[in-house]
Order: sequence, then C-alpha cells, then structure tokens
Amino acid sequence: MSHYNLLWQRFKTPPVKWHYNSMQEVIDEPIVKDGLGLEVGCGSGYDMYLMATSHPNTRFYGIDVCDTSNARNLTKHLSNVWIMNYSVFNIPIEDASFDFVYSFGVIHHTPDPKRALKEIYRVLKPNAPVFTYFYESHTGLKFLAIKLISLIRIVTTRLPPEVLFKICRRFKLWGDLYDRFATPIEHRYSKTQIYDLFKKCNYRDIKITKLIGSAGWVVWARK
Repeated sequence: MSHYNLLWQRFKTPPVKWHYNSMQEVIDEPIVKDGLGLEVGCGSGYDMYLMATSHPNTRFYGIDVCDTSNARNLTKHLSNVWIMNYSVFNIPIEDASFDFVYSFGVIHHTPDPKRALKEIYRVLKPNAPVFTYFYESHTGLKFLAIKLISLIRIVTTRLPPEVLFKICRRFKLWGDLYDRFATPIEHRYSKTQIYDLFKKCNYRDIKITKLIGSAGWVVWARK
C-alpha cells in the first residue's frame, strides 16, 4: 500500500471536476442522496471533497486501507465528513446504515471483489444504490497490452515507491500508468462477468455503461 500512500501525497489542490463528475454524467440518477453516504476507497479525497462541498446537508463517511491523511486534510473544514482507515472487507458500521455507496476504481484492486461487494451490500439500506467503476477486460491489441503491463508489474511492484515514481516521471508516465504499475492486484471484467458478479452478490436493477471517452464499466445497482 506504500505505493498508493506516495500517490495520494501528490494530490493537494482539489480540482473543479473529478471521477465523481464523470460518473454522474452517465448515471441516470443523482449519485449523492439525502442522509448518510459512504465512499469506499476515498484515496486522495478529491471525490469526497467535491461530493461533500456540493451537498452540505448529506453526511459522508470515507474509508481506505491506505494513508488517509490527504483526504483528512482536504476535508478537515467540512463538518459533514468523517474519514476512517478501514478495509472494505470489514466496515465498522451496522447493517443497513447507508443511503448510498460510491466507489471509483477500488474494488477491482482488492483480493476478493465479491467479498467486498457483499460487505457493501450489508451496510446499504434496503433499496439503496451503490455506484462503482471497474476495469474492462478488453480484447485484441488492448488485451495484449494489459498482459504486457501485468508482466512488467511483477518487477515494478517490488520497487520502492519513490524509485517507481521517478521512473514514471522520467518517461512521462505519471498518473494513471503509475497507478497501473504500482498496484499488485488488478481484476478485469467483461460486461457479462461484471453483471454476474453483482447478481451473485444479490444486487438488483443492475445497470452498466461506460464513461464518456473512456473504457471501463460504470456499474450501479440496488440492494
């Protein structure tokens, strides 16, 4: 997780738009609901900051297994945000507590995405939605490129975070590709596979689309 800790330290000034905004563009209902919301994998804190500042009457919990200091610093002046250092496999909240859950690009980096989705299901209120983003499996040349990156990761995930960061900066691969080279776990899904995953976790009203101008699956469903 030290690779992600280094990554989040580079995120200082909140942007005007982030992943949350891109997700909302393709989802046919508001992501943020009244009441209590949870972000799984709050990371840099950018999405949490944008959601909480634009919805001051909604209360937000954010959890992450990595260093949460950046997210805490960004949101420390917001009275409707609580950041916790916990795993999605063991959310320290009672059953049926949240009115919605949001998670961008996190669950596919966990050892067991099915277990993660089941734990999210547990803490959602009946009929409450979850909004997520998952990597696509791809075919053809993109599939071969992904396989190549997976082989390179055998080496890059063993490098000290600072060394990998400098290499990425040197070859102008900073950003998404640093993320790709740093993560030790990466699950990818076809559209059918991602639908089946949610179905097996007892979700209903499953909807799947893509971000505008980007690959990957935007998936939202209800408990």
